[in-house]
Amino acid sequence: MDQGRGRFVIKFAHGRFAGRTAVVTGAASGIGKEVAWRLIGEGARVAIWDVSDDLDRAAADLDGPHIEKLDISSEANVDEAMERSIAALGGKLDILVSSAASPGRTSFYGIMSLMIGVACSTST
Repeated sequence: MDQGRGRFVIKFAHGRFAGRTAVVTGAASGIGKEVAWRLIGEGARVAIWDVSDDLDRAAADLDGPHIEKLDISSEANVDEAMERSIAALGGKLDILVSSAASPGRTSFYGIMSLMIGVACSTST
């Protein structure tokens, strides 16, 4: 099936991510939203995370993902959001996509280490 997005036509490999779960950060717009859209289109159950007020609109465009509005620079926020997301996705996490901008002085590596650590400890 072809899906038109702007001037491009994207062919989905339907079912490629069937049964898989994903968390996509920075999913209210841009690359994060497009990655979430693609994962959903190919069968994944997806949780979208963003600090932006555009998150609800993105969720409506993406057809039913789990939504978490949060600032990922806070360990407590990430821990709680990861627990809720994994529960909403059926108790496991297969894919973690970090597309959020690095807020303030928090490094990209610090955020990724935090998210991976929380995901691993939550899904075991």
